[in-house]
Amino acid sequence: MAGLFLFFWRKVCKVKRVCAWQPEEGDDSLLVANRLSFAESLALSVDMERPVFFLVHAKSLATGVLARWLGLLRIRVVEKDQVQALCERVGILRQKGYVVCLCVDGLADDEIEKVVRRTRSNVIPVAALPYSKLALTRNFAHFANRGLQREIGVCFGSEIKTMDFSAVRLRRDLMEMLSRVIESHPALKRHLAEAAIRGLKKKLFRTVAIDTYVHGKKFSGGILLTLAWLLAEKIESMTDEERIGVVMPPGVGAMVSNLACVLIGRTPVNLNFTMGRSANEYSIKQTGLDFIITSELVVKRMADFPWTARRFDVVEWLLALPKTEILKRFCKVIFSPSRWILEDLDVPQKGDNAEAGILFTSGSVGDPKGVPLSHRNILTNIAQIKAILPNNFVPSILGSLPTFHSFGFTVTLWWPMVGGPRVITCVSPLETGKIIETIQKYRIALMITTPTFLRSYMKKATPESLASLELIVTGAEKLPIPLAQEFEEKLGVPVCEGYGMTEGTPVIATNLPDWMRMENGILEPKARTVGSVGRPVPGVAVRVLKPESDEELPISQTGMLLYRGGNIFNGYLNNPEQSEQVLRDGWYVSGDVGHVDEHGFLYIEGRLSRFSKIGGEMVPHGTIERHLLEQMRPTMDEEFNVVVVGAQCPKKGEVLVILANREISRETVRQALTTRGLPNLWIPKLIRIERDLPIMSNGKIDIKTCKQLAAETALKADAE
Repeated sequence: MAGLFLFFWRKVCKVKRVCAWQPEEGDDSLLVANRLSFAESLALSVDMERPVFFLVHAKSLATGVLARWLGLLRIRVVEKDQVQALCERVGILRQKGYVVCLCVDGLADDEIEKVVRRTRSNVIPVAALPYSKLALTRNFAHFANRGLQREIGVCFGSEIKTMDFSAVRLRRDLMEMLSRVIESHPALKRHLAEAAIRGLKKKLFRTVAIDTYVHGKKFSGGILLTLAWLLAEKIESMTDEERIGVVMPPGVGAMVSNLACVLIGRTPVNLNFTMGRSANEYSIKQTGLDFIITSELVVKRMADFPWTARRFDVVEWLLALPKTEILKRFCKVIFSPSRWILEDLDVPQKGDNAEAGILFTSGSVGDPKGVPLSHRNILTNIAQIKAILPNNFVPSILGSLPTFHSFGFTVTLWWPMVGGPRVITCVSPLETGKIIETIQKYRIALMITTPTFLRSYMKKATPESLASLELIVTGAEKLPIPLAQEFEEKLGVPVCEGYGMTEGTPVIATNLPDWMRMENGILEPKARTVGSVGRPVPGVAVRVLKPESDEELPISQTGMLLYRGGNIFNGYLNNPEQSEQVLRDGWYVSGDVGHVDEHGFLYIEGRLSRFSKIGGEMVPHGTIERHLLEQMRPTMDEEFNVVVVGAQCPKKGEVLVILANREISRETVRQALTTRGLPNLWIPKLIRIERDLPIMSNGKIDIKTCKQLAAETALKADAE
């Protein structure tokens, strides 16, 4: 029976090798994987020229009792305290001619290292992933499952010599290999328009979006596709421009406008209308915009916005659309297969690295930078989000973040349209009362927000009003641990810190509630570690460099963080010099400082730009802020906040300046930081009281403005 099954499996399992490697006769290298499923183990067995024997820890035995009983796989289960026996078993299996594959999930770092040292093994890391696990809500399932055939990606890492081996290096290599396997997924080369059409077609009569601005009107997948198709034709008749500006608040208007642009191969540029006139003039010039989609209501409210000569009122056009025209196109959407619609719109088969959207960084530490996001970037990040937040866990999501914000663009605009959760849109994240009412009325399960906004919700919300929320994810700034604990105790909703940036499309890592387990690739069942920003999402690899010399460090040590993955952008718009600075051989130099712990959790300790070199020592601003808030907030009110920045003083060099929204004295600050064990060198001497700390529209502290205020304070102190 086993022979028949293996013969059948060879026919249905197609292994795609990301890199080629085969053990030669007499090669005693030890294959090391983290977790292998039944399908992955069989694929590896079938693909190897020599027989493979798997040594698997009992708690991670994903291959199943049936497989062992039928003799389909050569497996031996090991326990944590069987290191010596395990080493002996490796030697015996090698003598019999087997290639030994050790699944290290469930083993401690020191146990893994003991096995490698005692068996004197050179290690070949291996990662495998069935492509069907990353199919985007079955939109591209035909690329993972070709008839009966199942495609599995396999990547073998570089050989690690026995004396060079460490569990930390193994974790780094496995992350990088999983990233390469996911990047090789053929569906990620497809066009975003195709993903959206297939996603919306699957929900022809089911609600995809609810717009609270138009009194909670519901829009099904079929209606959204209908309106976007009609708008796409209208745009084609009005302009030949390759890039189209979009200035709209969160809502169906923004969704339809972005989708319409992508359907006809144009690039939507969602402009940050809160940045101010000069920043938007810069953005419009950088992108060469001549045509903007908006509404007259938005135009009236933003008289100072640098509008282009040509603009289109999409709201007025939607309201004026004849119902008969909508009905005819809706029928065409219903009865036309997806491939007919794709042919009618002339959607290319591949999107891959072509522009699918342009966003601008917030400009919190300098001029805004144009970030072109490709079809591959967006599809990859959606697949990564779905890998950790499947729809059955998150049936609905709050869409209050603006579409010029990377989370709003990818997570609450495109994800719902390619088959993700239902989105309920609110015009602004600042409307606290309206958002709480919306969460309660529409039974929303997931909210993405910032710690700054979280404080506002905690004041006005009740446990009953937020009862439907399964999860709140915060980003944009560090989540204070006391705030998260107080929110959970008071309102009963888990608050998990996440992490991302526009250049990452944006999601890089996130914590999850304990009941939500991650089971992809090398990730372990533990879902959250307080103080970290969570594990990197599947497909994101991490490296750590020493800032002073660019020397690579073990990922467990603190240094400059670099990321790689299909969601990482390809370079800034019209800025090759800055692109070259942040992109090195496919790795994005984030500017953040941090490390990865032994369980794979990522810790962010601040931005390199938020360090000051004082007395030859690198002093982290964020660490000082955290200690001040944790020590002083219990004796102050809930709104107490501080920002620490560095400023150049002509006589003293760089000095630390505290911006606080409440009256505090130098002595109070000194006592607080001394109590927390910080050295005198880290204690700021200058304090400036600002009742309203500069905050950007996304809830982030405006560091650029804070630096200007700190510079004024330093110059004034120097003159006294």
